[in-house]
Amino acid sequence: IDESQRQITELEEKEIQIQKDQKSTKSQIQWHYERWKSAEAEQKTLENQYQNEQSKEHKIDRELQAVRMKLAQSEIQIQAIQKEIAQTSQNQENQKQAIQQNEGRIKDIQKAQEEAAAQIQIQNQSLVALHRESEALNKEKANSENQFFEKKRHIQETTQKLKNIQRAKEKRYSTLREYEGRIAEIKLATHSIEERSRIEFNTDIDSLETNVLYEGEELIALEKKSERLQRKIQQIGAVNHTAIEAYQEAQNRLAFINAQRTDLENAKNSLLETIQRVETDANKKFLETFHKINANFKEVFRTLFSAQDSCEVVLSKDGQPMDSDIQIIAKPKGKKPTSVQQLSGGEKTLTAIALLFAIYLLKPAPFCIFDEVDAPLDDENIEKFINIIRSYSKNSQFIIVTHNKRTMSHADVIYGVTMMQKGVSVVVGVDLDTKA
Repeated sequence: IDESQRQITELEEKEIQIQKDQKSTKSQIQWHYERWKSAEAEQKTLENQYQNEQSKEHKIDRELQAVRMKLAQSEIQIQAIQKEIAQTSQNQENQKQAIQQNEGRIKDIQKAQEEAAAQIQIQNQSLVALHRESEALNKEKANSENQFFEKKRHIQETTQKLKNIQRAKEKRYSTLREYEGRIAEIKLATHSIEERSRIEFNTDIDSLETNVLYEGEELIALEKKSERLQRKIQQIGAVNHTAIEAYQEAQNRLAFINAQRTDLENAKNSLLETIQRVETDANKKFLETFHKINANFKEVFRTLFSAQDSCEVVLSKDGQPMDSDIQIIAKPKGKKPTSVQQLSGGEKTLTAIALLFAIYLLKPAPFCIFDEVDAPLDDENIEKFINIIRSYSKNSQFIIVTHNKRTMSHADVIYGVTMMQKGVSVVVGVDLDTKA
């Protein structure tokens, strides 16, 4: 019993100790709970302070950007003022030099005036002497004019006599030419009679006196034969004595033309072969270039859109690549347009940019200029455009004409035109990397 009471006593002590431990544990739990509440409240306070600090930081960034812009404008204004000061100093120096030059010129002019006055005095004396000489020359001129008019009248009379002689001479020449024309006509008629007698009658007029005259039946037979031969000659018509020469000339001309024709045909065949070869090479190179551009177009298009998007450039005529129309097919994910015109403005712009870069990648240039290509794009597409510009800017320099603030914020250097003075435009450049 004593042992049981002792154990009961120990159990009661343990129970009391456990109750004390429970109270201590509850107090610790309460203390930790309050600490947790306090920490949670402090966390909310810190989050609010962080948001406030972040907004202040954004505000400070904006103010810093504004200060940078103002600083850049101030630097530009300072440069303009320095230029104006330098220009003013230069103008003052130029004015001083001009004043010194003008003073020297004034001295030279005064000296020249003195010399001119002395020269005028000398000239006045010379003028008096010249006046006297002029009066003497006028008298000589009057005498010379009288002699001139006398000689002119004599020349007119002589000219009239020469004209009369010339008219008489021309009249005699006209009569002589008339006689010569009549003599030529007589000679021509005589020659025609001789030629006709020789051709029609086979008779030489110069030998008629020595020929035997035909009589009787022989004369009648000869007359009939002559009439028969005349009818045959009339049937034949006029004889061209230069026909053989004309035929030979025509034959030579024909041979020359045939040779030229052969040369032209050979040249034509050679040109046709060259054209065919050039067309074959051009079609081959065109198709090679077209396939490369098509592969680049797919790559760039999927970079701007997504890997699931499809695009392609195809030829409308497979057998005639040089005469074929080129169709651009672009199908962003979730759309099935039958034409590029059914795409949105931003999608059409990105498709055009993808095609431009596909051609650019074929033969990259050191400089590439874009003029307002980002105008139809929203902020998300602007980021895509900037990313692709960044990726290709390692090998080329891109110049972008834009009014988009997001595009300008990614630029390394910005150039603009401002008018600090009315009517005076100034180009302003800001290097954002240096300012940062």
